Amino acid sequence: MRFNLIEMKKQFENTFTKQDLIELEALEKALQFTSFDSDDALVLGNLLYQKAKPRGAVAIRITREEDELPLFQIIMNGKTQRHLDFGEAKRQTVLNTKHCSMWALVKEVVDGGLDLFTEDSPCLTGSGGFPIIVNGELYGTIFVSGLHEGQDQLVLVEALSEFLNIEQPVYNGYIF
Repeated sequence: MRFNLIEMKKQFENTFTKQDLIELEALEKALQFTSFDSDDALVLGNLLYQKAKPRGAVAIRITREEDELPLFQIIMNGKTQRHLDFGEAKRQTVLNTKHCSMWALVKEVVDGGLDLFTEDSPCLTGSGGFPIIVNGELYGTIFVSGLHEGQDQLVLVEALSEFLNIEQPVYNGYIF
């Protein structure tokens, strides 16, 4: 699946501010880990599932990136390969930027310069992809795919905050 991210950028011109970018970076910094393993993936994956289920059906995957193995995956009833493909494109955004997929969209609109913004990109920006950073290093990725209007991102942030036992970080900007 390929995406025209140039058109997506145009759609969101004048939507985001430098403050949105600062808040997303602070959010990402707050949602980092000191350790993470397959047991954590199971607990976090189930928490993501519980947070998503009242909002609608989703596909969720947590991937350990050193060997690209999925540590947790669920495709809820009503979701298809298409949702896994969207999730994989969000994962590619995280791998390319080392930031959440929402950050990539905001960064490009505010500052420009990200190489993944082409007419035929394997990446997808917007809500739903998130890095698992352990002690400052990219350990893995998470994607939630299938909700609308930024709900994928909200599920991620709520579940990660609860899992890490921290107050949910503030992001006041538009979520797509």
